[in-house]
Amino acid sequence: MSSNEPTLSPRAAELKAEANNFFKSGAFDKAFDVFTAAISEENQSPALYSNQSATAMKMKDFDQALKDAEKAVKVSGTFSALMIRCMSMLYIA
Repeated sequence: MSSNEPTLSPRAAELKAEANNFFKSGAFDKAFDVFTAAISEENQSPALYSNQSATAMKMKDFDQALKDAEKAVKVSGTFSALMIRCMSMLYIA
């Protein structure tokens, strides 16, 4: 977790854990939906946007993945792993 990462509300943390479980099991559509719900609870979390971006990449929705990665960079200001992901998507898309 980045030092700029806000503490998640209990509900957002619960949703993040649920989405991560869906992601790990390969249920990317469900993971994406649950990450979206978590973001609606906590819209200043770079980690949530980053995880949703990774999920969109698994779904091969590169436009959405880039949007989520850009949003994560915007809310964090210094989330370098996301900047790398953004740059790598320039070569995928």
